[in-house]
Amino acid sequence: MLHPPRAMSVIGRHTLARSAEVKGSRLMRYIMAMLVVLAPLNLSAATNEETIQLIISDYQAQCMLAQEEFRDIDYEEDDPVVADLSLPDSSIYEIIINGDGQTATVLYANFHCTNIGSAWCGTSGCTAYMIIDGMTFQTEGFKPVSVVVSENDVAVIVPRSGGACVNTTGQTPSNNISCYAVAVWDDHSDTFNSIGSGDPVFRASDFMP
Repeated sequence: MLHPPRAMSVIGRHTLARSAEVKGSRLMRYIMAMLVVLAPLNLSAATNEETIQLIISDYQAQCMLAQEEFRDIDYEEDDPVVADLSLPDSSIYEIIINGDGQTATVLYANFHCTNIGSAWCGTSGCTAYMIIDGMTFQTEGFKPVSVVVSENDVAVIVPRSGGACVNTTGQTPSNNISCYAVAVWDDHSDTFNSIGSGDPVFRASDFMP
């Protein structure tokens, strides 16, 4: 004759609950330990990505705001605002900034916006943002590049032209004449060094995540 299973004793239920609690606690400690180990591996990349998105969002807001000037020209009253912002894929890239192979993410802000085109740029180039471990620096000119000058030294070069240049007679050449600004990444101070006779080549940017 089959007997119905007896209800689990209070002690048995307590033992299983305690066992599950211990396993859950161990699992939680394991997950937390893995997050502590893995977090530093992705922190810089995630921060750089967040900073890039922050910059793009700011330009998108400017693009949207600029459309107000065209509402009475190209739109009916109830038409949605069109503010398409685009950036060439080649305008976000990485360059080496020191002899250890450390890299910086460059965002060259040659954005194009509905109705105003590339209003943020001119004959002397655009703003370029240099993002290094979440820190952001900016400069004006054309796309920054880097050149290895010795085993331990890398120079970051910003092409410029026209009003940003001066020749040996102290005159400003025409816009079709090029010159170059040079800076070096300082590992100890986490900043760029450049010649002190004028404005720094790179200055701290307001874009921080």
